[in-house]
Amino acid sequence: MSEDKNKQGFSGLSSLASDIDEAVAEQISRKEQAQKSADSQREGKPQPSSRTAAPRTVRPAPPPKADQDVVGAGTSRTPTSSSSGVTWGRVGIGVLGIGVLIWLINVPLEDIRRPSRTASFTPPSSSQSYAPTVTPGTQISDLEFARPPVGDNNVLSVAQIRWCLREDIRIEVLRPLPTTSSQIDQFNAVVSEYNRRCGSYRYRQGTLTRAEREIERVRAQIVASIQLPWRASVSSGGRTSQRPSAGPAQPRPAQQWSQLTLDVQNALTALGYDPGPVDGLFGPRTRAAIEIFERERELRVTGNVSSELLAQLKANLASSEPSRPSSINLSPQRTTRLVPTAEERSIATRACAGKKALYGPVAYDSCVAEKLQELQNLGRRPNLGGISSSERSAITNACAGKKSLYGPAAYYTCVEEKLAHLASVGTAPSFSGVSASERSAIENACAGKKALYGPASYYECVREKISELTRGTGAPDFAGVSRYERDAIENACAGKKALHGPAAFYACARGMIQELRQLSTSPDLSRLSYADRSAIENACAGKKALYGPAAFYRCVEQQIGALR
Repeated sequence: MSEDKNKQGFSGLSSLASDIDEAVAEQISRKEQAQKSADSQREGKPQPSSRTAAPRTVRPAPPPKADQDVVGAGTSRTPTSSSSGVTWGRVGIGVLGIGVLIWLINVPLEDIRRPSRTASFTPPSSSQSYAPTVTPGTQISDLEFARPPVGDNNVLSVAQIRWCLREDIRIEVLRPLPTTSSQIDQFNAVVSEYNRRCGSYRYRQGTLTRAEREIERVRAQIVASIQLPWRASVSSGGRTSQRPSAGPAQPRPAQQWSQLTLDVQNALTALGYDPGPVDGLFGPRTRAAIEIFERERELRVTGNVSSELLAQLKANLASSEPSRPSSINLSPQRTTRLVPTAEERSIATRACAGKKALYGPVAYDSCVAEKLQELQNLGRRPNLGGISSSERSAITNACAGKKSLYGPAAYYTCVEEKLAHLASVGTAPSFSGVSASERSAIENACAGKKALYGPASYYECVREKISELTRGTGAPDFAGVSRYERDAIENACAGKKALHGPAAFYACARGMIQELRQLSTSPDLSRLSYADRSAIENACAGKKALYGPAAFYRCVEQQIGALR
């Protein structure tokens, strides 16, 4: 028993059954003895001095505790010492069971809140990154996909997470492909469905990483299966209303560089189409550009690179025909379609950020498409060559607000307007005959014109200030004016210089000098106490700062008269 007593945890489970049998037998015996004693007392019989219960084979019981129960008994009893092993065994089993239950309940649920899908892609966080393992034998058909329920914070299964990841790839593949209003609406429907089901969800630990790894293995197959139905829709003029599916498909072979592909991409770019990067690699954007060209030229739509296609492209380049028909709403005077660059697309997305915040992803996507269409309709980019770097900087700064608020087309239109204005104004004005201080004052006074309206407005302002300076009588004569009075005049007229230039400053100074000379004498403060003198000077300080020394002297005379 001493060895059994020292056993703990799982090591004591082997002796639990025998301990329980002994405890039950002991409690039954004691219960019967207690019942007999009670019957004897009711009948008035004396109790026997010795117990008739079967002899115990265990050591004496410890003092009774009110909160201990005997295994198998229906009422609270004081157990024998053998029940201590039972009690500790029960406690160990109970603690173990509670621990297992708590572990099962608290299997961590991780929360993923994805931003609403728009035209910009947000990759998974670095904490969920992994190195994808490519398994050649893996097929889409080997994976189970389940559409998640609509709503936020749903706990998704692995199959439902796969569906969300597949839709994420679908949106990335389809983003550059829509060219018509119906196709844009179709793409927006895909984005909206994704946001309704996959915008914010929760998942059990490890399920997201598993689903990402499995999807990465069949990414090429998913991309191919998405592109094929979309190309069929584009080739048929968008007459089908079916959204592209992501069903099983064979993986595409690895891309290989080709000189023919590079020549075709160059020709498409020259004609105003968007084949994507001109790198000699045949990809979905190159195929889409080829299909659009073939359909618009009423050729057999193949979407493939060939020598015949290159000959057709070169023939169109030689004939200088409009690269796009009027169905895409080009301005009549434009003959080329402007292909937006990555920077221009970025400008358009930033200009539409407010739409996303206020009205959601569909309005945002429409806004971006509108900004890019405005750029395509513009048909050209302004040429900033032939002007100085300072003029170029002034124009770009003056039009920066147009860029951030209205997109690249509005920015280019603003730049063209500034260039036309600059051409009408001519060269920069000459500062000959103007002192360094006067030139600095003119430049500072006209700096606001440059920042708001560009270099042409700045030049016009400078010429006007130089003309005012020339028409004036020059710098004022400070003869007979003390240094104290001159400083007061210059400070009072500093605002005129900053806002209107040196000519206005000179006119202001001459007026104050004239007022000062009209005074007979300056006020005498020598007879006043220091306190009175300081109080008067402080009271009249505002007059000196705004209107010069003559106004200050008149104020002091009034204060002295009030003291008398």
